[in-house]
Amino acid sequence: MASSSLALLVGCGVASGQKAVQLAPLTLIPQMLFSGLFLPVAKIPLSLRWVRYLCPLKYAIDLMTIVEFSYVRDAIDQCTASGASKLQCQQEYPGDYLRQTLVENQSIEWDQWGFYLGTLVALLVGFRVIATILLWRKGKFVF
Repeated sequence: MASSSLALLVGCGVASGQKAVQLAPLTLIPQMLFSGLFLPVAKIPLSLRWVRYLCPLKYAIDLMTIVEFSYVRDAIDQCTASGASKLQCQQEYPGDYLRQTLVENQSIEWDQWGFYLGTLVALLVGFRVIATILLWRKGKFVF
């Protein structure tokens, strides 16, 4: 819904549907590039990392990663809670440690799901408010 609100914002900001279709890739491509989907966050230049905080796709991917791989954290926590050493746990659950490393490389925090969800809602509301303001300003010229 937040991504569709961004598309709505673009549609409200231009004068014709043709221009909106031409500008649509300008909203989609940065989301794919800066969300960590194709390029790890660590490889994004420091001067451009701020863009990812405006991409709803980043927060959606982070939330889905937490939901999909929560069993990884649970398995590692159970193993360490049973008194086994970290090395023993790594030998028992090698795939889970690899998945946890991949999640950490994408700078996804397990306990931040509330922040990710709240940010998605804030982006949804923010994009809709800006789109409404743009339509209101356009309406002043029509009527």
